[in-house]
Amino acid sequence: EEGWSTLMLLDNDQSSVVDDCGSIIARPVPAAQSCGKTVDQLRPDHKPVTALTDEMIIDVCQKMVKRRSDCCLILGSGSESVILGLVTDSDVTRRALAKRVNIETTAISEIMTANPTCVEATSSAL
Repeated sequence: EEGWSTLMLLDNDQSSVVDDCGSIIARPVPAAQSCGKTVDQLRPDHKPVTALTDEMIIDVCQKMVKRRSDCCLILGSGSESVILGLVTDSDVTRRALAKRVNIETTAISEIMTANPTCVEATSSAL
């Protein structure tokens, strides 16, 4: 316990605090400390992996492997192609494989995180 207390006391920049349960709560970084990059500058040559809501989990996983990506944007079918969800490799592990979901017959929409918060490519990365 003393080790953790010492560690918390070393947090001189006050970027985080410890709540009543002992959990560390991060504080937002002020704009002055921003890295100065926009979202599109983080991976300038990276095109996101996309799939439609009715594609099978196995097919989406194969797309992600082929592109060496750990996530996939799930788009609505139709002319608008709006982002309806997001799937990460962790989602596949926790929501499909660990629960023994049949990945060959289950649509990706069954395990996606629906309605993710989105930002513009020109938004600040931090």
